Amino acid sequence: MLYMYTSNSYSSDKATKCDEFAAHPDDPGKWAAGVEDSKLVLGPAVIYCQQALNEYPDTPRFQFQLGRVFYLQGKASEAVDSLVLAAENNYLPAYYYLASILETGVLGEVDMETAETYYSNAIEGGFEIARQAKEDMLNGEAVMEEVVPLADSNQQYVSQQTSLGSSPEKRQKSFSPSGFEYGRLLQSLYEGDFEIIDAIAKERSIFIYLEKIVDIYSQSFVNNDPNGDCEYYASVELGDRVRYKAQGLSSLGRIQLDQLAQAGNIVASRIQAMLNGRMIDVFSDIAQSEQRRERYVKYAERDASMLAKLYGCKSPVFIHLFDNLEAYVYGRAPDHVSGLTAIRHHCKASAMSKGGSEVESFLVCGCFAAEFDKVGVARDEINWLGKNYDQGKNFMKLTQKYKGLHEKISECLF
Repeated sequence: MLYMYTSNSYSSDKATKCDEFAAHPDDPGKWAAGVEDSKLVLGPAVIYCQQALNEYPDTPRFQFQLGRVFYLQGKASEAVDSLVLAAENNYLPAYYYLASILETGVLGEVDMETAETYYSNAIEGGFEIARQAKEDMLNGEAVMEEVVPLADSNQQYVSQQTSLGSSPEKRQKSFSPSGFEYGRLLQSLYEGDFEIIDAIAKERSIFIYLEKIVDIYSQSFVNNDPNGDCEYYASVELGDRVRYKAQGLSSLGRIQLDQLAQAGNIVASRIQAMLNGRMIDVFSDIAQSEQRRERYVKYAERDASMLAKLYGCKSPVFIHLFDNLEAYVYGRAPDHVSGLTAIRHHCKASAMSKGGSEVESFLVCGCFAAEFDKVGVARDEINWLGKNYDQGKNFMKLTQKYKGLHEKISECLF
């Protein structure tokens, strides 16, 4: 009989920064309000939880929270090490992330039977989101079959999604990761958060996903788009720009530009550069698991469908996302920085220009961004500060507008 670990032993007598930054909202044993996966600030969370475990090494709550952060960073091996310790100490929510790792096969092996058992353990421990995850896994194949196979029915897909997309003015004006299989990756691309992408990229399955996204938004998609919504990707100017940026890789024999140009697959050249340049050995491991490949291809099809429905190829959201994908592939700074990423970016640059160390600047600015998120600062105001960042008037104006935010920001400095 499993039982839920009570977190009163082996621990500090008050909530720590690890709790503040990495507690899960649905964890019955949490010591803080909790942060959703999509809103967790990974860098500071890792540091704070490692500090907590250094001081209280036998605390399963901290083991679980550190494992959760590693999982969200795409560091599956490190996540397993920490989550297993928590699970062995009967901290049942840890089984949720262990189940997810086995379900998706990010370590090279899919084990649905054990994943089902682990989801059940987490449910028994009161971790309610495991219930839905278990149902989704058991019904997964049926859900996946509902996705239109684009390679076989491209015209049907385009007609369906462009009609669902409605008029441009009705589409969303800013990206939301909600509902996407890889929402965190897409949001990071959109906001220009390349540090997060580097962390996620350690989960190599994302390259299966990105390769399929590229395939979907290829020339064949453009040619079959009745509304001409995707002509952006067929423009000569963009093609020239991509070829110019790929010259360095081409001279090394990494990609064949003529073949890519003939295929008309403009976005594909970006991913090809990523696969051959930044991650040259990506498919050596991926090829070992065809089942995993099929799963992530389906994820990409579902997310591509949502992108088409919600935004359309001409929207700023869509263009910013793929411009930043191109920037990431070729190893340069993002073309577009927005949201909390912009605030962290400008804050870090400002702090370092005044003599702050890179590590201190990273922690303080990550703390700033986390507090903005926790207090619920409106997205348009976050974007405004990102564009008009300073350490004086604009910053003070916004932090004093929201109750308690200025005090929380001040605590980040100490």
